[in-house]
Amino acid sequence: YVLGWCYEKGQGVKQSIQEAEKWYGKADAQGESKATERLKILEEERRKEKSGTINGHDYVDLGLPSGLKWATCNVGADSPEKYGNLYAWGEVDTKSECTSENSKTDEKDMNDISGDSTYDVARAEWGSSWRMPTERELSELFYRCTWLWTTKEGKRGYKVIGPNGNTLFLPAAGVRIDSEVFHAGKEGYYWSSTPKEYDVRQAYYLSIYEIDTIVFSCVFCSWITISRVVYHNVLNSSGTLHAVC
Repeated sequence: YVLGWCYEKGQGVKQSIQEAEKWYGKADAQGESKATERLKILEEERRKEKSGTINGHDYVDLGLPSGLKWATCNVGADSPEKYGNLYAWGEVDTKSECTSENSKTDEKDMNDISGDSTYDVARAEWGSSWRMPTERELSELFYRCTWLWTTKEGKRGYKVIGPNGNTLFLPAAGVRIDSEVFHAGKEGYYWSSTPKEYDVRQAYYLSIYEIDTIVFSCVFCSWITISRVVYHNVLNSSGTLHAVC
């Protein structure tokens, strides 16, 4: 039981829920009631992280007023704690460096790109009804959910708890500036599909930080994940993308 608890919490070993369940299972087979209870709790937490699958990609229903479903992992990732790929806004391919010269959208008069496979990497990569969230949908996620800074499988990020108790994990994947990635494990920035009004060089995103603050922001040509939302104008950075359906 103790070894299972160490793996679950990441105490003295690398956090691994799979290993925790293995050792809890051994303790449960020997009649350890605390291990049996932990297995039930972990199973319940797993149930809250997935509601269904569309076109081979899992989603969770957080019970939001809009009825929107959120992907269980980032685009380019195959599990919730993995970072996935970093994309510049409006790009459907990853780049080793993001500049105004190689941008598809810089200086263009852009409308909301959600669902447009030319610019929306979620629709381009996952198809079906998958798409980037709009600024309003990111705002709904921020204001309607409870956000807890935590660790999942050794990766830091936010556990987002919906009105119905179901959960979403957003890892702090950092940000790419020029050709380097900074602040992985401490910060994250997630794109919306919505460009800023009256400024074609900015788009809304959600950014997350380990200091328990979340902000809404604007930036163009950046590779990012999520925290809170603010405005800013950057031509050499990139962030993470989380899909909705």
